[in-house]
Amino acid sequence: MELEIALDEQVELCREGDRKAYHQVYHRYAKGMINSSMRVLNNLADAEDIVQEAFVDAFNSLEKFTYRSSFEGWLRRIVINK
Repeated sequence: MELEIALDEQVELCREGDRKAYHQVYHRYAKGMINSSMRVLNNLADAEDIVQEAFVDAFNSLEKFTYRSSFEGWLRRIVINK
């Protein structure tokens, strides 16, 4: 539970524009998101590009994240939809 509290705080800091929080969230999830993207695309360069775009979209749409699901699940859905 402690990790989820820390993540909630990081998400809120991202909403406030905290660059360190963006960096921490990115590094927490980037590898897993690339793995998910690779399953669909089968090309590392394309997978990395999609993940970068997905993080930009996610960070620009944080007001739409309502904690109904996990942040990871919400982010993964953005990656897969891309």
